[in-house]
Amino acid sequence: MDSIALAMAMVAALGVAAHWLAWRFHLPAIITLLVTGFVLGPVLHLVNPLETLGPLMRPLISVAVAIILFEGGLHLRFETLHDAQKSVRRLIILGAPIGWFLISA
Repeated sequence: MDSIALAMAMVAALGVAAHWLAWRFHLPAIITLLVTGFVLGPVLHLVNPLETLGPLMRPLISVAVAIILFEGGLHLRFETLHDAQKSVRRLIILGAPIGWFLISA
């Protein structure tokens, strides 16, 4: 894309559309946002973040991750953590050795 403003507006508009589709079809928003991102970037080559944002890409990603984690922390309910005990145990017992093996291979 030639214009940074045009690229950012297109990404924002398609992000809102993806989020609306997720709401409409009762899907997790991350699924529609990931599909939209893959279609815009690697598939159709409409947006190249490194080319569009240049050296600002890494700081913007860091800020976005911080906002997502902060928002997730605000909505965390400690009552529901007890329900995740089995999943966390499985991740530690099974996931850690599998990850270690795959990384070392």
